[in-house]
Amino acid sequence: STAPLALGAAIGGSVAHPAETVKSGFTLAATTTLLVDTGNASHTNSWTWSLTGPRGSEASLRAFNASSNSLLSLPAGTYEFSVAFGDLSTGTYNFRLVDAATTPVLAPDVATQLTLDPASHAQAYQLVVPEAGDSVFNPASYTNYGSGWRVADRRGNTLRSGHRGAPPEPSSLRGGRVS
Repeated sequence: STAPLALGAAIGGSVAHPAETVKSGFTLAATTTLLVDTGNASHTNSWTWSLTGPRGSEASLRAFNASSNSLLSLPAGTYEFSVAFGDLSTGTYNFRLVDAATTPVLAPDVATQLTLDPASHAQAYQLVVPEAGDSVFNPASYTNYGSGWRVADRRGNTLRSGHRGAPPEPSSLRGGRVS
């Protein structure tokens, strides 16, 4: 059976029996950019997630540790999100599905301090870049060099990114709304 899922809520559970798949469902009323945050699970290299909807498979057997912050552009419709333990083991999982349009909007020219809680989860923001001319995005500093950042367009395409101790460098962005 498929359990209802609330966008934005932390969803946690466990797989108690080998080869068990846990399914959750939700409905989108309009085209939505969805952040799939699979940040907290035991044995993250063994957990997989899949998403099916009106177009068929949107994502299939993605590893939790390889996709901790996937962005997907999805049309209106009914969806099923499935979680399974890939190596026939058991354990606990935690994930969130976040509508990118509900995330906070960053103010231009204002530094934003961020502490992830829990540290394994992602935090998404919107950034409105003025149409008149380019803007510069400057990820000023990291205190945790194991974390990463990504600027994506509304379709989930990565425009800029950085992580794992790479020194942050300013980069230009064209006008529009990004996450």
